[in-house]
Amino acid sequence: MHKGDTVPNPERSPESVATLSMIPSCPICGTALSGRQTVCSARCRIQRSMARRAVKQTERDAKVRLLLNEALEMLRDPKGCPHND
Repeated sequence: MHKGDTVPNPERSPESVATLSMIPSCPICGTALSGRQTVCSARCRIQRSMARRAVKQTERDAKVRLLLNEALEMLRDPKGCPHND
């Protein structure tokens, strides 16, 4: 054998991939989940829902802010607004 060569493990084929057993956990508090659970409790479900709503509200606020800024720019620019005569 040459330096750096490895001895293949006879119990595992070279094509196999070693994987870790992953236990799903609650995205809010980290508690282990079972079955088809996505969160561990009603409290965590509420927190997840509130977080999702906050993200959507932030995105909506950013869009409204952008549109308002564009409208203000149009009002400031005499060529941009047809009502500035």
